[in-house]
Amino acid sequence: MLSSEHYKQLIIDGIHQLPPIALMEIVDFINFIKQKNTQIFSLDLSKNIISESQLMSESETSHLEEEFKDYAQRFPHN
Repeated sequence: MLSSEHYKQLIIDGIHQLPPIALMEIVDFINFIKQKNTQIFSLDLSKNIISESQLMSESETSHLEEEFKDYAQRFPHN
């Protein structure tokens, strides 16, 4: 596997010969990849939160349930 810097240089070298329309496609692709990676990160974070919540003790779970009881009534979302 090549280093990150090597891949970046290959990309830079490759785009010098492309017409503007192809560069626009590359920008669209980069934005797609960034969005995809953000969604994957969010999904991983959600899985971690769920995993940690499953590890809570019964007393911690009871405390959270009590803490958020009637939350919707106390803090209505308008």
